[in-house]
Amino acid sequence: MKILVIGDSHSDPEVSNERYDWLGKLIVDKRPDVVVDIGDFATMGSLSSYDRGTIKAENKRVKKDIEHAIDARQRLTSHITAEQDRLRSMKKAIWKPRLVALAGNHENRIIRYMNENPTLEETWTEDVSNAEEFGWEFYNFGTPVFIEGVAFQHYFTKPSTGRGYSGVNACNTMITDYKHSLVMGHTHRLQLAHNATPFGVHSLSLICGCYFEHKEDYAGLDNNSWWRGICILNNVNNGYFDLETISFRAIKEKYSDG
Repeated sequence: MKILVIGDSHSDPEVSNERYDWLGKLIVDKRPDVVVDIGDFATMGSLSSYDRGTIKAENKRVKKDIEHAIDARQRLTSHITAEQDRLRSMKKAIWKPRLVALAGNHENRIIRYMNENPTLEETWTEDVSNAEEFGWEFYNFGTPVFIEGVAFQHYFTKPSTGRGYSGVNACNTMITDYKHSLVMGHTHRLQLAHNATPFGVHSLSLICGCYFEHKEDYAGLDNNSWWRGICILNNVNNGYFDLETISFRAIKEKYSDG
């Protein structure tokens, strides 16, 4: 099994969505069996509690955020469906990857906002990019998805504290706590850790970076420590896999028109 993982991609109305076209073309070329969007597909900057009441919140609108996220999902998915149509017209076997979209904490902003403003209850869902309408399985924030012995979630929390994993040793700590193969996003870094028991049970933990080029003002120098690209899990079998990484720069150089 081949699983392509999309790290935090943060669709934002202030940044072009063209990178989703590049990613769609890459997915068609790589022909994964499963595509997992790890969450924070949309930034939802209009609902940032950090920016509320500040000049950074000016001109940001929920409607714009949602429209931009839907455009990103449509761009990404259209390349997959176009390839399926091409194969169908040639009467060839249809490649039909399983498409899995997880909500991140940024999509969850819309739920937190409705909790703070009960008159808006049930106005929106976390599926701000209409993933289900485009043929993706959608899972709410905090819901793990298990595929071939690997657990995928936007981020995992420490059993002892309930806080998310972070820092340079996050993967090592995570795999020690869970003793299971795990893939998460959230930190925008790239990390991989391996663990094995004396009985030959191997497991891996992966933090899969992010898929955007722009810098985030809030992060400061942390922008420089983020890994930007796409992860592919090759030969996935019972929790083990061979990791392939493709940098954002390589994807842009190959698939952009510029």
